[in-house]
Amino acid sequence: VGGTDSVGTHPSHMGAGLVAANLDSDPAVSVLAVGTYSCYTTAGGDFYCWGTAAWFNGVQLAPERVPLSFKVSRVSCGLTHCCAMDAAGVVRCWGDGTQG
Repeated sequence: VGGTDSVGTHPSHMGAGLVAANLDSDPAVSVLAVGTYSCYTTAGGDFYCWGTAAWFNGVQLAPERVPLSFKVSRVSCGLTHCCAMDAAGVVRCWGDGTQG
């Protein structure tokens, strides 16, 4: 998180050599990685992402809170979209809508 170097290309990068992400927020309760971006959900229901995604404005090198109008209970993302569910079970999706 926060860099542009490849990680995991050498055995010394893994295990104890793997740098922990400084999330600077509520504790993460779930994490996902899709293609060129990664995201996590906090215990408080906030959703953060970094990397390159169709719905970002450019490349995010550090986690940035996705400005949703609700707290996230569950989330699933594809290469160009995400869908999130709130505590009441209402699902909302965003991203590239060219595939339906």
